[in-house]
Amino acid sequence: MDNDGSGPLEGMDFTPPPAHTQHNGRDRAGKKRWLVIGLITLVVITVAVGVALLLTHKKKPADKTQDAAQQTTASSSSASSANSTSASGSNTAGGTYKSTTLNLSFTYPAGWTAKESADKAEVIVTSPSTSYTKKDGTAAQGVFTVKMRHGTIPEGIQQTTTKAVATAASLIIAYDKPTANQRQYTNVSYGGADASTFNFFIVSGNAALKAGQAMGYNVDLTGSDAYMFAGGYGADANDTLSFDPIATTSYDTPTFEAAMGIIKSLQIN
Repeated sequence: MDNDGSGPLEGMDFTPPPAHTQHNGRDRAGKKRWLVIGLITLVVITVAVGVALLLTHKKKPADKTQDAAQQTTASSSSASSANSTSASGSNTAGGTYKSTTLNLSFTYPAGWTAKESADKAEVIVTSPSTSYTKKDGTAAQGVFTVKMRHGTIPEGIQQTTTKAVATAASLIIAYDKPTANQRQYTNVSYGGADASTFNFFIVSGNAALKAGQAMGYNVDLTGSDAYMFAGGYGADANDTLSFDPIATTSYDTPTFEAAMGIIKSLQIN
């Protein structure tokens, strides 16, 4: 029988299926995916910021330590400069004195003064004021003076040494840090007007004298390339090693030993 639209189907409640159901499911899945991606991105950013803050926090103490180290280095450099004196000036703080004119350097105690003479031919090192007794028994207040020369030694100094008598046997000393241009050991001799009077000490090189022996020319100060290292009590105003006369029993004092320490520290460049 033909169906002309007036059959039983006409009275049924027929609802068509919703349109695009498959497309809506895909949209919801896409939204969830982007939400997950957004959360992951947020977590990554949060972690990155936290790590950056942590590194910055740890770096600050290191920076302070570095700054402190730089300040310490600068302070050490300043202190080193303050305790190292060139031939252009003097320093009473002690330290190292360098003379390019005489090609030498040495260390000296605090309180002592090191300077060059006006003609740049001599380095003069003087102690603080000290008490000592002269040969005649009188008390004196003065300085101990160490003199250093390189080149032609003045005639007055040569005459003083050749006329002197050794007041004690020469002493062998070792330089603290000798350079390639100097010997490791040397003799120090003690001279005076007679065997019972100490006037000066002098580095005598290979010359080893006995007590009472005339110095004569055993201490060689001749030529244009001679070195002279000598010292005694007083100022030696005439620059002839004319120091105050001291009894041979009383010249060996702490001040004298400090002068010997200066001699031992010599470095000849």
